[in-house]
This record gives sequence, C-alpha cells and structure tokens, in this order.
Amino acid sequence: MQADGGTVVYFHWNCSDGRVAAALLVVHLLKQGAAHLRVRSAGASLDRFEDPPAGTHTVYFVDLCPRIDMVPRLEAAARRIVVLDHHLSARATAAHVAARPQWTVHLHPELCGAQVVDRVFPRDRGGRLAPLDAALACVADYDLWRRPADDVFCFEAGLGALWRACTTRGAPTTAGECAQFLFALAQTPCAEVAAMGAPLHAAVAADYARRPPFAVQLAPPSAAWDGAAVGVELDRGCNATLLCHWLLRDFPDAEVAVGLWPARAGARKVSMRARTICLPKSAETPHGHLAWAFGHAQACGGTLPPGVVETIAPIQNMN
Repeated sequence: MQADGGTVVYFHWNCSDGRVAAALLVVHLLKQGAAHLRVRSAGASLDRFEDPPAGTHTVYFVDLCPRIDMVPRLEAAARRIVVLDHHLSARATAAHVAARPQWTVHLHPELCGAQVVDRVFPRDRGGRLAPLDAALACVADYDLWRRPADDVFCFEAGLGALWRACTTRGAPTTAGECAQFLFALAQTPCAEVAAMGAPLHAAVAADYARRPPFAVQLAPPSAAWDGAAVGVELDRGCNATLLCHWLLRDFPDAEVAVGLWPARAGARKVSMRARTICLPKSAETPHGHLAWAFGHAQACGGTLPPGVVETIAPIQNMN
C-alpha cells in the first residue's frame, strides 16, 4: 500500500497518447493497491499547473515532464516524483534532476508515452489487457508521426470518442474512468475504433477545406534554411498537428506549416510542424526573446506577443 499521502498522476491534456499512458499507469497502480489516487491533466507548457497537495507520497508525470523551475515546488510537496516521458524537451529536466534522490526519470524518445509506461510497468500479457499491443502501435503511429495516414487519423479520433464516452465532461478524470477507458480499448479492435472516429475525421477534413491558407514570413532569416512556410488560422480545439500535416501535403514546396489562433490580450498562439528539419525551442526576434514548448524534433508551439506577425526561423535537423 502507498503511504496516506496518496498518489497524483499528471498526464498530457487533450492527447490520446497521454490518456492511454495515464490509463495504463492508473490500472497498474490500482493493482498495486495505491491509496488516494488522483488523476489530473496538464498542458504541454505546464502553465496554470495545479500543484500536488502537500504531503503527497508520489507524483507521476506521464507523457509530460515538469519544467526545471517547478522542481523545488514538487520536491516540497511530494516524497517521490516519477517521470515517464518521451519528449525531447524533457532532456533538460532529466539532466537537472539526475542526482536528486526524490526523482526517477524514464525518458525514451523512441517510444510514445503509452509505450514508455508499458515498458516500465508491464501489463499482464495474459490478462484482459493482452490485446492492447495493436492499439499501442496505432497510438505510436500517430503520436510519433510514423504513419500519417487516414486510418491512423481515424483511430486517433476514435480514441477521443472512446475517452469522452468513459469520462465526465468538465470534471477531473477519476481513476475508475481511466480503468474503464483502458478496458474498453482493450476489448475494441483497432478497426472498430477507427470506424468510431471516421465521421469525426471527416468533419475535421471538411473544416480544413474551409480554411484559406496563406504564406507566412519566417523571421529572422536562417542560413540553415531557405524554404517557404504556409499557414492557416485555427480555432481553439483544432487539431493543429493534422491541419499542419495537410498543409505540407497540399503545398509540397513548403518546409514548415504554421497554425495560428487568437489568445488573450491580443497575443496569438502558434503551432508549427516541419517537413524534415528541427524547429528551435527559443529564438531572438526583433520583438525580443521567445521560448517555445519543444516536444518533438519537427514540432513546436508557443505564444506570439501582440503585434508580432513573424514566426521563428527553423534551424538544422538535429537527427
């Protein structure tokens, strides 16, 4: 049994990989007899992060990694902090906490987040969750962008539908809901999950077709890259990954696709996807220093201050 302080699991908000990763971990912890198990979602930037309660026994981050500036707060609140992640942006925090006794970090960039959890805490291959191998492969195909194809996109949309069917909208996700979602996924063939998502995928495609693309000026200039960029205006909740993928499909001369949508106080959110190169995690612009959430080698996002119309010039591929 866990100590009375309980356990908190944080997972990547509104992300199919994060949801499956959290569900796998929750089912494992329930089997181990975890007490006072709370499940919380958090955005990739970890802005407006809800700290764990003081006296928490263990905090888990799945498909997420806390920022370095969060380390003292987490250490003050919890006896143990465990990170199970695959994002490139986790490297700095992993190096920072490597020698700190409260921390355990499992970082596997070659896997999706759900596969990281499944490697560190293997499920029972002979039990009810045995059929999940195919589903985890589909999750990785989408999240790691290994096979950007319509059946993969439909599967991802179907996962979202399955999650919504098992959880309560507008309320914190419970451990029981995570378990219900995971067992439902294990019992549903991937083709059926994709069929559930097909109408949702078709609606996204129709929405994309209604959005006029436009050329984007990247600044400052980069000697490492002289390609074109193409953008589209987004609404909150749009699948930026998918829309940027379609932009690169439809504009073969573009190296970078950019999604922009309004934020508070005149700022704009931006999400970028590159065809072959690595995007920067920060850059100096005529408007000052901008830092970006930097998860995968060919993807990043952040906020543009009011009045900034340029996005950030990519740099050479690190791979």
